[in-house]
Amino acid sequence: MKTHVSVLSRHTKKNVQAEIPSLIGSAKKLQLRGLQFKQKGKFETPLDITLKSGVLEIPKLTFDDFFTSLLINCVAFEQFSMRCSTEMTSYVTFMGCLINTEEDATFLSEKGIIDNYFGTGEQVSLFFKNTGKNVAFSISKSFLSNVFEGVNEHTS
Repeated sequence: MKTHVSVLSRHTKKNVQAEIPSLIGSAKKLQLRGLQFKQKGKFETPLDITLKSGVLEIPKLTFDDFFTSLLINCVAFEQFSMRCSTEMTSYVTFMGCLINTEEDATFLSEKGIIDNYFGTGEQVSLFFKNTGKNVAFSISKSFLSNVFEGVNEHTS
């Protein structure tokens, strides 16, 4: 997604196009804009999210008490460790964008992307909202930056 930025100097004012990555919409909104969702069959890690030809492929997420505890602890560790990567924070932020409402969680369940053993779709949505709240996150430094950018380009 391109954003226009005004650059001021002493002598002139110029409009410069700059690449500023942005967050993505929810799963249902993205589907209405033509993005397709598919459970990824072969993957190396659960973080192996890809976008190919307008199809967002996401490995199956078994959402239960163990997985939620793992995500919370990994995000907390990443937020307090200056020397570690931020893959789990990126993952939580990405999934939090997709799962904004109970309907988004239900939609991803219907697509085979989420197995929900945690609670209601609303509880899944609230989990991602709360876990991703007030975390330090940079889309441009994220391992999912190309996916964020690709989804925005496909749906704009």
